[in-house]
Amino acid sequence: MDPTTGRRHSTGAHDQVIDTLSSLAILLDRTIDEIKPLGSESLEAILTETRRRLEQLCTQRETERVLLSREIARVERLIKDISIVIEDPDAAFPIVIQKDVERSELESYVRGIRFVLEGGYPK
Repeated sequence: MDPTTGRRHSTGAHDQVIDTLSSLAILLDRTIDEIKPLGSESLEAILTETRRRLEQLCTQRETERVLLSREIARVERLIKDISIVIEDPDAAFPIVIQKDVERSELESYVRGIRFVLEGGYPK
């Protein structure tokens, strides 16, 4: 749950970019199978190389998602710790103001990461 918006987020459940790349890979596999009987080895080689690159992109995207998900978890722990300081009735007012600004910056940072993970489109 995003503490700033109250919305649920899915950092690992669904990735439209990976879904699209996977669909393209399937289509390329079918196309390669269809052109094999035609004997066009150069076209087959090009499509096979393209298929290999798509696989690399899928792997890279998944690695990025894992790393960004870890970063979100790390920053959310920081936000939680900062919130404890802010809610402490014995905390000095200047510290509370400073920590509130820090928390706002971290929340914006997390929203930006989620924006990237969701493919750049707000949900």
